[in-house]
Amino acid sequence: MSIYGATAGTELEDIIRRSEEGEANGAVIYQALALMARELGLAEEAQIFSEIANMESHHSGFYAVMNAKYPQAFWDVVRSIQQAEENADSRMPQTIEKVRALGTPEALLPQLKVWSLSVLRSVIMAKF
Repeated sequence: MSIYGATAGTELEDIIRRSEEGEANGAVIYQALALMARELGLAEEAQIFSEIANMESHHSGFYAVMNAKYPQAFWDVVRSIQQAEENADSRMPQTIEKVRALGTPEALLPQLKVWSLSVLRSVIMAKF
């Protein structure tokens, strides 16, 4: 049995939606804590918070699938994400220059680069 849409349209849909939102927010918070810990030289703590962020993200995705938040047409969704990543990637050089103009240390700028685009491209190209 698939979990896709299992709670969509049921009395659990709102609870699952709020759970998904809470887990997604938690992923952002834990990832921020991981980055802050890394800046403080707390490598072990950074790793722990990064792992927690990944778990929270996984939970959020699980709930999103349960509520059928995204269409079930897998490759259509992947293509849509690829387009969004390409759009973001095309704006990134301008964003980096604006951040640089604020006097941000060069060491922090790689954090602004979009890395997921190349991963998406390789996944899609392998299929088509």
